[in-house]
Amino acid sequence: MNLVIKNPLIKTAFLVILFFLLFLMSRYLRIAPTVVSLTLPLGVFFLEKRYAFIFSISIFFLIFISGFVVEAIGIFLLFFLPILAFAVVEKRLFKHLFITTLSILAFYLMFAFFGELLPDFATQGKGLLFIIFIYLIFTNIYGYLLKRLKCEISSLLQNFFKKQ
Repeated sequence: MNLVIKNPLIKTAFLVILFFLLFLMSRYLRIAPTVVSLTLPLGVFFLEKRYAFIFSISIFFLIFISGFVVEAIGIFLLFFLPILAFAVVEKRLFKHLFITTLSILAFYLMFAFFGELLPDFATQGKGLLFIIFIYLIFTNIYGYLLKRLKCEISSLLQNFFKKQ
């Protein structure tokens, strides 16, 4: 059985459907919704640059019209934008500079519009600076973690289909 899809648009559509259904099932069945939200940008690494952008906009739009407005904005700004920057920018220094700048901008936008959802102890004193610092470290490592997960999934699928 050969599951290699040569047409990138069809591959993009399958990945959008798969990750959107995974997101919906995790939300409605309440099975690891945070973990699924963190792994949604994994589909970017299975696609070319142009189709990765289409994938992220499609996932954002589908989650948005499903009624998860705050989650859609948060997932897109805080997770998809740094991963798209990781996938598009080639040089390592520019990549991390761009990811850091984009992450600061995304965090500021999320805090400006949805800052009241954070608890008081996180926004008072140095708590917010600590959260921003941890988020910046996370976004710079996040792309490498997802890339490694993509390689592991690909090797597992290849081993599975070799046995059959």
